[in-house]
Order: sequence, then C-alpha cells, then structure tokens
Amino acid sequence: MFNNKLMNVDVAIEIIAEMIGDNLLAIEKAKDENIIKELNRKNELYTRQRDEIYSGNEETIKFVIEVYGSKLKSQR
Repeated sequence: MFNNKLMNVDVAIEIIAEMIGDNLLAIEKAKDENIIKELNRKNELYTRQRDEIYSGNEETIKFVIEVYGSKLKSQR
C-alpha cells in the first residue's frame, strides 16, 4: 500500500525543484537589476520552502502541491 505522506513529500519536492529551476533560468536571462533582485528573493523563498518540505512541514507540502502545482499545471 502507498504511503500518502511520503508520496506528497515526493510530489512537493518535484514541484519545488521545477520552481527553483525555472526561477534560476529567469535570473540568467534577466537584465534589469530590479527584476534580478525580485527573482533572487523568490529563489530564497523557494529554497526555504524546499528545506521545510525535507523537514516534513505538512503546511508547506500542502501549499506547494496546491498553489505551485496548480500554477505549473496551468502553464502546460
């Protein structure tokens, strides 16, 4: 039987990894200093959220799956 908690952690890790990757690509392409600062702020947020996922923070896991997961799904 599947362990839903572990499955949710795995899904959240994959989602946050994609968010971090997309953000890092945007930083590389950005030329405006204000945009770069905002993207760096987002990168810090995503990194902190990734650490919370690895720590088992269920609120963060749920947030990442619901909010970021929906965002990524709508982009496809």
